[in-house]
Amino acid sequence: MSISKLKSKISAFLLILTFSSAALAENRQFVIPQKIFVGDTVEIKYLFHSDASIFPSDLAKNSRLELSKDFKFFEEKKDSFSVKSIFIERNSSEYVLSLTIVPWRQGILAIEPFDLTSLILHSLNKTQGGVSYTVKLDSIEVHSLLKQKNITSFMPQSGPLLLPGTTVLLAVFSFVLVVLLSLLVYFASKLPMFAKFIEKILYILSLKHNSRTAINEIRRLQKKSDQIVEDKVYARELQRILRRFLRERFSHDFQSVTTGKLYEEFIEVAGGSLSDFQSDLIEKLTSIFLRTDYIRFANEAHFEDGERLNLTKEAIQLIIDFEADEKSHEEEKK
Repeated sequence: MSISKLKSKISAFLLILTFSSAALAENRQFVIPQKIFVGDTVEIKYLFHSDASIFPSDLAKNSRLELSKDFKFFEEKKDSFSVKSIFIERNSSEYVLSLTIVPWRQGILAIEPFDLTSLILHSLNKTQGGVSYTVKLDSIEVHSLLKQKNITSFMPQSGPLLLPGTTVLLAVFSFVLVVLLSLLVYFASKLPMFAKFIEKILYILSLKHNSRTAINEIRRLQKKSDQIVEDKVYARELQRILRRFLRERFSHDFQSVTTGKLYEEFIEVAGGSLSDFQSDLIEKLTSIFLRTDYIRFANEAHFEDGERLNLTKEAIQLIIDFEADEKSHEEEKK
């Protein structure tokens, strides 16, 4: 028996022993950690008593059973949380259900009651056996990553001026060139000022080019989705494109920045603080990185049906929002 399994059995035994003097009909639930944030690994232990056997008759009274994560009930909740592992231990008429999950949404996570007996039978590939028992878990609160970093608001980033549209931009650029050729002598004395103006125009053009390039790369990746068998490869490529976009957008190397350090890095780039709109963008970016990190590094992790397309759309919208004028965004919301 491995050390981890031995610790698990000892933990379950102590929990049962602790409440053996309490009323047997009273169920108990424990959540670790007590304060939970989006993307955390959360362990829920549910202790209960049942005189009628929930296990099929061919299982021993004192036994541990690994349960299936592919249970239909969990599949339907994949947008709210993912199940990493689940098992149940039995000691006579005392049971301990251990559920390890990763929440993906901020707010109150209410896991609806589900039939434990159906889950056990599904895990054992059986059609009948045991007495029906419904598990009713208490709700848990999931906090925002922004609250974990204690980020509320900070000074708006001094971004470049954005021209209304491509047509106006080209017209202004052409006009400047004509004036330059016609009044070369005049502009010779104004060369430093003119150089700064041209630099700003070229900078704006480079930002727009960077955004278009990133969006086109993501769309090409999505078109080749059927040819990319491994979800880990798709997640890696999507994150690579976003990190390259951020590097060009902010002239800062985001390639080696871990997902957990993104907020601190953006604060440093912005000079100390972000607006609420910018904070929301960074939280969306972190959510995409957390999900792709999980697919890349977790064993046997994979995208759910349609999740590739959803992440692709979210990534494109995120790039568009990064280039949007925050003031205009707020006016549109009113």
